[in-house]
Amino acid sequence: MKMADQPAIDSFTAVDAQAMRVINAWRKRVERWLSGDTEFPAWLEEPWVMALEELGDTSTRQALVNRHNMIGVQVPCAECVHSSGFTSLGIVGGAMGDVVQTMAKMMVDGVLDANDAPLADEYFDHLKRAAAALAASGMLVRKEVLGKTIQ
Repeated sequence: MKMADQPAIDSFTAVDAQAMRVINAWRKRVERWLSGDTEFPAWLEEPWVMALEELGDTSTRQALVNRHNMIGVQVPCAECVHSSGFTSLGIVGGAMGDVVQTMAKMMVDGVLDANDAPLADEYFDHLKRAAAALAASGMLVRKEVLGKTIQ
């Protein structure tokens, strides 16, 4: 977008016709992204997720990670307190509990087979979260116990 195309929105009462055209064009673009008519641009994914997290969203980051078939590991904070080890252990335990709970649903008939396919995505999502929690716990120990930097 050229500098001249960017709306100068100092206040909502002083928007001129050119600014409204640019705003409406962006609104239509966002509507196409939201409806799925056009693919959401990769360069906006992470900032969008971060903005949603500031508003209290807790699941979008994991959905983004899953979309790219990756494992999302939260890096321990720079100034972790000693209780962060308990927090890390709690996160690992909760994530493993979700894995066990989903597997239990799959095993309710005593057999793990193709009939359990509807639960497979849920199982793998929980498994990825558990792997991420374990990796984050490992990074915390590496940093706090061994004094090694996080890479």
